[in-house]
Amino acid sequence: WEKKKLTAAQLKLFPSATAQLFPLSSALFAWLDQLHQRDTKKTVTLLQQAVQSDGAEVCLTMLIRHAAMLFSSIAGTTVAGHPFMVQKVHKQATALGQQRIINLHEQLTFLDYRHKTGTLTLSLAHSLERLMLEMGE
Repeated sequence: WEKKKLTAAQLKLFPSATAQLFPLSSALFAWLDQLHQRDTKKTVTLLQQAVQSDGAEVCLTMLIRHAAMLFSSIAGTTVAGHPFMVQKVHKQATALGQQRIINLHEQLTFLDYRHKTGTLTLSLAHSLERLMLEMGE
């Protein structure tokens, strides 16, 4: 999960290692970009594609990261990243509003805790779908 590939010189230090690249899918980012919309059917469809491509755990991790950026944006603190991405996050945070972002953060904290303690009653993928449906209400 490094930002750059290892160079040939770096790989020579580990002759028996096999370098593998695991890029995140465009479906994952399309889903995260869709969060502020109230089109729950499209949001859930994009989530399902992201889960299929990247896995539910990666989707949860990226949603937690995205929620933290939304929270920072609405709180007026600096969001790190490329200016285009920061502008997109700020626009999305404004569209969602403070209360929806706080609710998302609380629900994610609860979902993450239940996932890590093995007390989810649904699969993680279905729990994320349910969260998206609740956000769209």
